[in-house]
Amino acid sequence: MRTNQSFFTSGFIGDWCHIDFDDCAVDPCSNMHYCVDRVDAFDCNIHIPKLMAVIFCPLLALVVLGYVLRRLVLHLNERRISRSR
Repeated sequence: MRTNQSFFTSGFIGDWCHIDFDDCAVDPCSNMHYCVDRVDAFDCNIHIPKLMAVIFCPLLALVVLGYVLRRLVLHLNERRISRSR
């Protein structure tokens, strides 16, 4: 038996072409992007919070590591100077 459901207009399905096919359902974008469904198409837009996290988290870790190492070196120098007196 044949149904009335067919693809009348590209990107739409259903008996009266009233259902927009979700092109983002298969998650076509990469991890750093989010998908925006359009009619018979999709856009991959940059996910700004993820991008900022990827850039700033390692940078913050390096700054903290540099601070800790500097404090350690200063502490060791103070101990060395106090022992030599």
